[in-house]
Amino acid sequence: MRTFLATIVLLLCLPLAFSQTTALHGVDLSDLNRKVDPCNDFFEFANGTWRANNPIPASMTRWSKRWASGETTKDKLRDILEDASKKQSAPKGSNEQLIGDFYGACMQESKINARGYDPVKPWLAEIDGAKDITALQSVMAKLHDVAVNVPFGVGGQQDPHNPTWVLADVYANALGLPERDYYLRPEPRFAEARDKYKEHIANTLKLAGWDQATATKAAQAIFAMETKFAKA
Repeated sequence: MRTFLATIVLLLCLPLAFSQTTALHGVDLSDLNRKVDPCNDFFEFANGTWRANNPIPASMTRWSKRWASGETTKDKLRDILEDASKKQSAPKGSNEQLIGDFYGACMQESKINARGYDPVKPWLAEIDGAKDITALQSVMAKLHDVAVNVPFGVGGQQDPHNPTWVLADVYANALGLPERDYYLRPEPRFAEARDKYKEHIANTLKLAGWDQATATKAAQAIFAMETKFAKA
């Protein structure tokens, strides 16, 4: 389904991208803050005016022209998907019909909420049943097949020493917080993030029917495991 989504969005967006190529090249001089000496603070010189006119939205942790463009693209993608989900005349088996049905099913919140965590119960049972390394490897392989990349991810990456090669890139993917500093650094903002993250884990487990005490204990265990990954 991800391939279908990517294909239809690419086909729809290519004409727009090509039509604006000449308008979007080069440096936007209106972003510069010419009041700043570039030899002292080149970042502020290059981006100061844009940053002053475009403060970070409350819903975001960072902001730039690239991020703003990404959010605009998401809005356009949502419109494309909503139109596809409403269209009844799309040929059966077409990309438009497939992404429309897929998106429409995902947006049926009442039905999804009514099912609770029943859809993942078989996965949880298989995880609980893994009692040795062989079984654990099997579960991890099956989770990777459905894009749950734990405790590591694998992807394609160009070799920095020979860009004609594309190699398997294996990376850590077992941390719920953005990076290891959030687990290990003593600064107040990291400590606050840790407390809120453990609360979030417990709340997620409560949605799966766990009581408060059990969810809180499990959240502590999960966080302790992730901290070990971060230390490693």
